[in-house]
Amino acid sequence: MKSPLKLLSLLLLFAFGASASDLSESVTVQFYSENIKLTYNKEMIVSKKLLCASDKCLEKFHTAMKAAPHQELLDQLKAERSRLNLNDWLYAKLVRSTVEKVYHKKKKLHKSLAWWFLLCESGYDMRVTFLDDREIFLFVSSEDKLMKVSSFSEEGKRFYNLSSVILNLNTRGQELKKPKYRGNPDGKGFTFNLKKLPTFKPAPNQCFVSFKYKEEDIKWTLKVDETILLLQKDYLTMDDMGFIEAPISPTLANSLVPKLKEMTKGKSQKETLEVLVAFTRTAFKYKWDWDVYNDDKPMYAEQVFASEFSDHEDRCALLYYLVKEMLDIPMIVITHYNNNMTLGVVIDEEMKRKYEYNGRNYTICDPTHPVSSCEINRYPNGLTYNTATVIGEYK
Repeated sequence: MKSPLKLLSLLLLFAFGASASDLSESVTVQFYSENIKLTYNKEMIVSKKLLCASDKCLEKFHTAMKAAPHQELLDQLKAERSRLNLNDWLYAKLVRSTVEKVYHKKKKLHKSLAWWFLLCESGYDMRVTFLDDREIFLFVSSEDKLMKVSSFSEEGKRFYNLSSVILNLNTRGQELKKPKYRGNPDGKGFTFNLKKLPTFKPAPNQCFVSFKYKEEDIKWTLKVDETILLLQKDYLTMDDMGFIEAPISPTLANSLVPKLKEMTKGKSQKETLEVLVAFTRTAFKYKWDWDVYNDDKPMYAEQVFASEFSDHEDRCALLYYLVKEMLDIPMIVITHYNNNMTLGVVIDEEMKRKYEYNGRNYTICDPTHPVSSCEINRYPNGLTYNTATVIGEYK
């Protein structure tokens, strides 16, 4: 028979265990190809009395959330960031998707404040702006360049409006008030670029390419990753180098690169480049973005394989990746007339025509012209030193 003291201890343990269980909730967040199960303590959802768009409310909300049991959820989110190799923007999207689940019965302002707090606690310096004392927008600094996203400059940094992208709102021209309170003034800014892809579960899908190299007609069956294609279609609009520096998925790389390596075995750098430009010039149908979309719509390299048409900058992204992967030689990305785009590469063979930049001689390798040719070192129509601008460099 148990002693009264031991019996009391067991009862207390049972009572506290039941209480903790009652406070625990779980949600499943669908994030691209991932179904992520997360648990949280219901007491982290603070009183709605603390909700308003003012400097005073901002500080009170942060203080209350800091004291609330938020750490369990935050630790899981950080673990997912590491597991999936998420950049800062994708992590912010995951946090927002989680907030939508946890705070599904709450108002938009409550969700925005919770999103702001969790990102502050994740190590970021999040700036808040108020609109008409009823709505808040989250801004973050970045050295990456975003297009079509409202922003402001402060302390020599560019701050971008994350909320306008998530909520699909245009705040340009709106009078946004900036509070003094900052939840994490020593925090960091964001990286948006996709130089490293997240490690989502792949969704392979077959695609077929046929191209011409000299007198040979070549047909290949390849695989693209539909998850990465969805991610890129859904992604923020980056500047040109933001598209060009992104790799293709492991799914596509594993089906394409070995074929190219086998085809170029024993070939010189010049001959390998001839194979690569033959591929980008003849495997895809050309059409200018404005003729297809009535807009400038640069694509990531992987998207070229899933699109009916591509133009100079899209193929430039693909050729940039292939040259880097196959030869790993110095490159520059050149635009001319602020429109067409081409590559210059440093090769070990002396070429008659040279494009000089920062003390190096580059050989032009255009991904589109001459059409149906493998010839390199021919300048695209209109390219001169006066019309050309180097926008990026790979050393």
